[in-house]
Amino acid sequence: MNPRSWTKAPRRGVARGFRRSRVRAYFVSTSTPKLHLGAGHNHLDGWLNTDRDVDSGAVLLDVSRPFPLPSEAFHSVFSEHLVEHLPYATGVAMLRECRRVLAPGGRIRTATPDLHALVSLVDGTGGQVGRRYASWLADSYFPDADGEAATFALNQVMRGWGHRFVYDEATLRATLEQVGFTDVRRCSPRDSAHPDLAGLEDHGVADGNAELARFETMSLEARRP
Repeated sequence: MNPRSWTKAPRRGVARGFRRSRVRAYFVSTSTPKLHLGAGHNHLDGWLNTDRDVDSGAVLLDVSRPFPLPSEAFHSVFSEHLVEHLPYATGVAMLRECRRVLAPGGRIRTATPDLHALVSLVDGTGGQVGRRYASWLADSYFPDADGEAATFALNQVMRGWGHRFVYDEATLRATLEQVGFTDVRRCSPRDSAHPDLAGLEDHGVADGNAELARFETMSLEARRP
């Protein structure tokens, strides 16, 4: 057992105990409930911010398990750089839970690394921004390595940070449709025709790497019919 879990386990129990009251208070506070999964420390105003990490301060929720939330209760669901941390089958189950908790007509927005962008690093079609992105990752995570920066960058995104399955647009689109979503559309990060889903992505912004994060990220929106 990880020694750190010895101290976190009691706090998880406390967090689970308070979860119901925090969720209840949130629903009382808003007429347009919105669910933020894997929030970490990026707490969005007006959203039910959730995370599996008790240190995040968010409502405790493990997306690899059925959500302890009512069905058809939310207008919007958002996750950013989360689904790639799950094995494919677990990611499908998570997206199915997102559909369950969304009210009819509600929308999901999922931002995640784009496999097509990563492949462009290797085949040379990523352009100047792609070359800068590859150099940034290679220099940051493999400072003493020799070889092509693109190779190290691709391996970092595919195997680093606990990533388990990286999607391309076609696969994520098909998965959303498989679990029952319709009207799947790709958007640029932070851009949306729906005000509640605009300006949400925070990945790379805080550390000044917004342009590089934008290169690697695709954001897909879909509607629950």
